[in-house]
Amino acid sequence: MAASKTHRIAVIPGDGIGVEVVTEGIRVLDAVGAGIGVKFQWDWKDWSCERYAKTGAMMPKDGLAGIARHDAIFLGAVGWPTVPDHVSLWGLLIPIRRFRAGAAGQVSYDDFRYGESAQVPPEVSLPNRNMMNLLDNPGFIFNCPH
Repeated sequence: MAASKTHRIAVIPGDGIGVEVVTEGIRVLDAVGAGIGVKFQWDWKDWSCERYAKTGAMMPKDGLAGIARHDAIFLGAVGWPTVPDHVSLWGLLIPIRRFRAGAAGQVSYDDFRYGESAQVPPEVSLPNRNMMNLLDNPGFIFNCPH
């Protein structure tokens, strides 16, 4: 098998079940990647309502710049009963979704997947193509470079 690129992924597990789902999703991606020669470098971020409760911010001020050179974002469920929805929405989710190319060195996360099963290209051979349906997480965001 030829050497493959390592994909650098910003991991934002979020809160509650988001942490559990993202952790298991990464296990699946690592297993599938190992089988098809794809490697991942996981860069975990603590951007969550728990962080907000401790610091007053969902993410650092320079957070988006800090993930600008990543190949993708893996975002879990965000929200907690003691933090108003508008805080997590405007403090994390909307800034990430609005993040676009513009400044030098930024990448664009244009190709999003929200709550739909990941699709495996037909040329990729997997023992069980339905295995990718395990990634059916409403928070899964992955940039599909051209």
